[in-house]
Amino acid sequence: MENPIPATIEEVITLGCEILVWPRPQGLPTTRLQMRLPEIAIRSYPLAPGSEATVCLRPRRRDPAKSIPRRRT
Repeated sequence: MENPIPATIEEVITLGCEILVWPRPQGLPTTRLQMRLPEIAIRSYPLAPGSEATVCLRPRRRDPAKSIPRRRT
């Protein structure tokens, strides 16, 4: 795993086929992360508020096409 960090799950919300999960990394009391997971991931790895988990922080990938300003015509 890349950059593993222990965290406590604070909130879990199901939105259709996706799950929103808010973990709070241990040692960072004012930081709360947000993760989007496919529903199947929750079936394989049950997460509930108050449960402990290890999360991995990775840089967010940027789509180069979206970062190029478009000209107005």
